[in-house]
Amino acid sequence: MTPKEKAKELVEKYFNTCHKSSDLELSWKVCKKCALIAVDEMIIQNGELYLNSLGDKTINFYKEKNDYLFEVKKEIEKL
Repeated sequence: MTPKEKAKELVEKYFNTCHKSSDLELSWKVCKKCALIAVDEMIIQNGELYLNSLGDKTINFYKEKNDYLFEVKKEIEKL
């Protein structure tokens, strides 16, 4: 899944679950913020999980995984 597709999927999941307001634009903005929080938490969790091992393969995997998450974050902000 591309970062753009993942970004849209995350925001839509929040929107479908949390959308209660008649103001669709406000609801969309709130859901984007929720998705950004979720991505930030994944990045933090990856850091704790992978950097504690400190092997070369682990660090490389961490960088690759977070590069994807940072791209997802950028795409969420564009929505």
